Amino acid sequence: MLDLLLKPSFGIPFVPECLLMVLYHYVVHIIVRNRSQFKPSFVVLIVLGCIMNTLAFGNSFITARVPRNTAENDTFSDFFKSHDIVNNIENFSWIQISHTLHYSFAYSQYFYHSFFCLNRFIGIAFPKNCEKIWKKSFWPVVIIIFFVPVLIVHRILFGRSFYRMGENGDFFWIDSTYSRANIYTIMVPATSFCTVFNISVNIICYLKIRRKERESHSDQRLRKMILVCLLIDSSLLILTFCNFYLNVWSSVKESPIFSGWVFFMIPYASDVLTLSTPLQLLLFSKNIRRMCIENVPYLRHYKGHTFFNHTTQLLTSIVSPIVPQFDSECVATNVKYKL
Repeated sequence: MLDLLLKPSFGIPFVPECLLMVLYHYVVHIIVRNRSQFKPSFVVLIVLGCIMNTLAFGNSFITARVPRNTAENDTFSDFFKSHDIVNNIENFSWIQISHTLHYSFAYSQYFYHSFFCLNRFIGIAFPKNCEKIWKKSFWPVVIIIFFVPVLIVHRILFGRSFYRMGENGDFFWIDSTYSRANIYTIMVPATSFCTVFNISVNIICYLKIRRKERESHSDQRLRKMILVCLLIDSSLLILTFCNFYLNVWSSVKESPIFSGWVFFMIPYASDVLTLSTPLQLLLFSKNIRRMCIENVPYLRHYKGHTFFNHTTQLLTSIVSPIVPQFDSECVATNVKYKL
């Protein structure tokens, strides 16, 4: 266990990831506790996202984080070797369930991201009817985020999942008799469609804001955040096609540098989708920042500080791929608090 924690590739991101998950749950707790101050659709999306991302984060240790950082002679290597294609002969083993959930959560994150883009678009285009639309759409949204992905990847569950060792014996990875080529042949078009949809919706929202005769400070921040979201969505789309190329049309032997770069970037793309929410909420909403510090006695006397009263231009440039939920929710649906 110690050898795993001491590996820079595991230990360095592990600490901030865990701290961000704690922060994530704290921020969601504050939002739920003060839910009367927010529109219901915003609170529901935040809670659904927290549940989904928590499950995805925990499951990733089984399917990706620990195997990718375990070499042939490390602590967990015997376990992974005992669950390879030869030894793992159980039907419906927990590895199959975890492997199925791994790809299911990948779909869920893309669908969730798309619903946030759609929520912002409806809020900007139809502000008076936004809440009515989302109240009617609650159960369809839940089904699409949590249950449709399982139906898409159910064939993994009916195959056999197992661990493979890398060619140099320096890592393990999870595989299935339902090949990765089959998985990505379905996954890439679906996630690409979501990303293209997000880009299109973001462009429309950006143009609608630019056409306003008078832009408020909230409009300006939202417009800048949309631009960054467009950039990151475009990067995710490129990374998705690169991953598809490696798993379906090419082989690792043919392009080791290119494949190494793609395999290095993919986990971090997932981490950004999983862990970005609390940072977005804290960076782009002074009211949520105030709510959070008011519950920490040591920080209460700092609530008059500039950081808790203004979203600076510097912070505006550090947005991550999911839409900054609170600001877009404020602009779109007139939350009681002002930014």
